[in-house]
Amino acid sequence: EAITTGSDIGECRAVELSEEGRPIRFNRAMYTQPADGAEASQAFFNGSLRNVLWNKLYSRELWFTSRDHNDIDVGLTVTEDTLRNTFLFPRARRYSAVEECLYFYCRRGNSVVKGGNLERLRAKLDDISTSYTRSRTHARDVLADRHALLKLEARRCNDIAWYVNEFLARNDADSLFYDLL
Repeated sequence: EAITTGSDIGECRAVELSEEGRPIRFNRAMYTQPADGAEASQAFFNGSLRNVLWNKLYSRELWFTSRDHNDIDVGLTVTEDTLRNTFLFPRARRYSAVEECLYFYCRRGNSVVKGGNLERLRAKLDDISTSYTRSRTHARDVLADRHALLKLEARRCNDIAWYVNEFLARNDADSLFYDLL
């Protein structure tokens, strides 16, 4: 589809699975018709397109066009998807998607996203801060739409809440409170 439409970013429908193979969530491609780069970029910043990398293909040309994109710290373990897409979507000339479910993402309980102790949670929150600070700085340079910047900020807050809640769900809040003292 990406080759046929000349798209720099191609996306497919995906399913997230538990370790046992049970479907957790289905991700639908939002656009079934190709979109020009400006429309796709706006959709990404407004949250209409999922911010993950794993259900997308990027043209080699696009991937290497942004010096800022290529300077991203490879040590980031969470929200690097948002940061990379903040640099890539505004540079894309065209975006396309297919409805077929072509990607299966396994959500493991001990993955980088899930799991870890309090120090690991702190590191994740630091990664979120780094990713969104750089995303916000770049987005201000390429977007004229203040609403899209507010949506990006809302995404940051949602990510923080998700990681904190995921951590709390795995740990005893009373013992954590005493550990923090």
